[in-house]
Amino acid sequence: MTSIIYVAAGGGRVNIKFPLNPWFILGLTSNKASQDQIKYAFSQKINNPVRQNRTLASLANHILTSTESRYRRNGNMYSITIYDHFTVVASGDTKKLQDMIKKNKKLKTTSDEHGRTLLYLACKSGFYDTAKMLLNEGAEINKIQRDGSTSLHVASYYGHSLIVGLLLEYGARTDIKNRWGNTALVESSLDSVKSLIKNASTDVIFSLKTDFMRKNLVSRMRPIEFKDKVIAKELIRDKRLLDECTRSLLPSIVKNWDLVWHGTKFKNLESIMKHGLLPAGTNGVKPPSGHIQLGKDFLGIKNWAAAIFVSPSILYSAHPVYSERIMSKNEQWSVLLKVYCRPDSYKAYDPTVLSYDGMDGEPDLPEYRVPVKGEDKEVIHRVELARNVVVRSIIFVRTSVLENHELNFQVVKKIFRG
Repeated sequence: MTSIIYVAAGGGRVNIKFPLNPWFILGLTSNKASQDQIKYAFSQKINNPVRQNRTLASLANHILTSTESRYRRNGNMYSITIYDHFTVVASGDTKKLQDMIKKNKKLKTTSDEHGRTLLYLACKSGFYDTAKMLLNEGAEINKIQRDGSTSLHVASYYGHSLIVGLLLEYGARTDIKNRWGNTALVESSLDSVKSLIKNASTDVIFSLKTDFMRKNLVSRMRPIEFKDKVIAKELIRDKRLLDECTRSLLPSIVKNWDLVWHGTKFKNLESIMKHGLLPAGTNGVKPPSGHIQLGKDFLGIKNWAAAIFVSPSILYSAHPVYSERIMSKNEQWSVLLKVYCRPDSYKAYDPTVLSYDGMDGEPDLPEYRVPVKGEDKEVIHRVELARNVVVRSIIFVRTSVLENHELNFQVVKKIFRG
């Protein structure tokens, strides 16, 4: 007898003993049931709130639909022969699957004999922790399966509202139609799932993501979490917008250049994604009304505005004088750009806003800032050349998180870099 034993997220213990009878698990009275009957039986069992029962249903369905030699049949009983990554995802063993992916990154892009990806299978069985792990490992969220469906389609069809919400948070497209001409909204029979998809489609940030992905300006969206709460949404710039040299050096830039921020207006985002940050005075870029204008001297610098301004402080960049506030899902978000700046390519200055309170617990010369001479208040970095800054992504940050000082410099360094 073989057993699969693991502890699921949340502490639930799963213990699957082989051989097992998949027909009995799915409530089928005949081992001659059709694929449509198996599909219906699976749909009736897979939303069981107990992880043990849901895992049994998932494995039973996988056994009866697999055409590879993963399982051996003896009458109505099946034993496991190959515990490959598709069997692991069907069993919901997230840690085992993650360990397998760490050893072989290519696994997350593979499809089984039916053209189904690991993410699709995890979403089909409602394994939230498995799906989230795969998304964090970079699984392609909008990958179209052989029948034209996506992971959002299958999660919607089987009524996994938590999975649907997760996929939408990570930027799943809602407009893709499968072989039957159905979007994920049409595939769902639950009002709760339909509501999630409808609300996402009318959300400002989600709509921008959809538009920018269609225009090849961003490659994907990811939520940024802190204390189990989404505090920011990142739209990662499509690397194809970078010149060939910058693109090839991007891993080194992310590792060795300085992480800085730039607050901006919502209307400027498309132009910045296309062209990057440019000094005022080039390509029609002008300082905003109320800011120091071109040709004016400031702090002994001639034509002060003819530069790119960034800051190593997310709080300073998110000040409303720079960062526009938008409403999304009844909450206020600050519009920011995550930027990498070449070390020693700038000069640092004191803040020019009337008030700036540093982050709670922020030390002198914190690690996420470049050490500079003089006061530790020098949060303005003035960069004259566009080649010395690389825009990596748009980040919408919950304004409430910034105003309540929920973040400190260590958290910023950990969750926003990369």
